[in-house]
Amino acid sequence: MSIFVLGATGTIGQPLVKFLVEKKVQVTCYVRTLGKGKALLPNEVNLVEGDLEDEQEFRQAVKGHERLFILTNSYKCEPHLAKIACEEGIKHIVKISCVFANASYDSGSIFHSHGVIEAQLLKLPVSVTILRPMEFMENLILTSLGSIKDKGTIYRNHGDACVASIHAEDIALVAACVLTEPIDKHASLTYTLTGPEAVTKKELAQLISQTIQKPVSCTMVSDAQLMNLFRGYGMTYSTCFALVNLGQTYRLYLANNRFTNDNVEMITGQKPRTWVSFLKEHKKMFLE
Repeated sequence: MSIFVLGATGTIGQPLVKFLVEKKVQVTCYVRTLGKGKALLPNEVNLVEGDLEDEQEFRQAVKGHERLFILTNSYKCEPHLAKIACEEGIKHIVKISCVFANASYDSGSIFHSHGVIEAQLLKLPVSVTILRPMEFMENLILTSLGSIKDKGTIYRNHGDACVASIHAEDIALVAACVLTEPIDKHASLTYTLTGPEAVTKKELAQLISQTIQKPVSCTMVSDAQLMNLFRGYGMTYSTCFALVNLGQTYRLYLANNRFTNDNVEMITGQKPRTWVSFLKEHKKMFLE
């Protein structure tokens, strides 16, 4: 079995590659620079340096592989890359999407972007499996580490939304299982993936406080206030809108709704990690 991985050095890609190596399968990782790949990935994988915009380079690299894992920062290129991969013999594609992905949703949102890509991938003449994770636990570090350390608060526009955030390693383990099990088992299926507990951002702040033993609150702000806050970080307007839209969407669908499911456990045989385990894992980062 040969698996071609796009996004191998990312938050999900790194643990995915580790799990695939543990499963003793042949893994090729397509990376922008060999140096970064060698620094972050196991020695057992085959590293190929390449540019996603170079069609011939990618075509040559993916040729001869059976399965493709696809997660890139350039969503718009994914359908074209998948089409090339199919032409070169790929039989199964596993795509990381997002919860609530919908091609009819607000343009500029991640839900719209992933929904459009899903629709295009499902038209390909190969088996496709879509993984739709809820918000990553790791996003807390990306968006709020600074405000927690400097001001003891997290800024959100989620209202009373209850979000069952999921650890990236749980997403990676699901992907590893899907990629290494019989193709027919997961063909044409879409899995929504959640963590084990749905909490409000105020409840999350309490969990952070208890874990790091430092007062942390949640400051609820308006959409406009959050937009201005992110713009102050130097982010582009479109990126800020996408982040603000997350909270808007969670308010719409998850207000006072503690939805979770057992898909992680059903596929992997393991229960997903809790917020407490994640916070203990990263405790030092909040205190440095």
